[in-house]
Amino acid sequence: MRSAVLILFAVCSAQAARLTAADSIAPAGATLVVPLGLVSNGMQISGVQFDVDADPVLAIGVAPGGALRDAGKNLYSGSIGARQLRYLIVGLNRNVLPDGVLLQVFITIRPAAPPGVYPIRISGALATDPDGRAMPLDEVTIRVNVDESPGGQLVQPAAVLNSASLCQDPFRPAS
Repeated sequence: MRSAVLILFAVCSAQAARLTAADSIAPAGATLVVPLGLVSNGMQISGVQFDVDADPVLAIGVAPGGALRDAGKNLYSGSIGARQLRYLIVGLNRNVLPDGVLLQVFITIRPAAPPGVYPIRISGALATDPDGRAMPLDEVTIRVNVDESPGGQLVQPAAVLNSASLCQDPFRPAS
């Protein structure tokens, strides 16, 4: 009986893996880069699926992050509705995704966007282990706060992406 209680406690106290992202502040017309990360909390995750739904004042693009390259995974996307995309991160291997950046999310704020907070909802998140069993994955919402400050740097240096940006060292130019 005592061991059953301890096992139940261990199962209930285990944390699910989660997606992570920081909120951002920028003026209208700016382009931001927000890393979308994975924190596995010790779970063996080999694939991830989630949906992205962004406010109409935001244009979204993505590029693979280091965790995908390190695990030999591919990024697939498809439209599932107006302003909604489904992303699938899988590979023809049993490699586990390491904790780190899954995707670099490029967010462009429309120049006519009024000040306010605009969400990018990441929902329907699922993970899989190397044997194909479903695992829980906590979701995240990215909030983009469009402020009234004029000018400034509208394109972050990290938002400039070229083929060398996707290479691993030594070909990547020094930053």
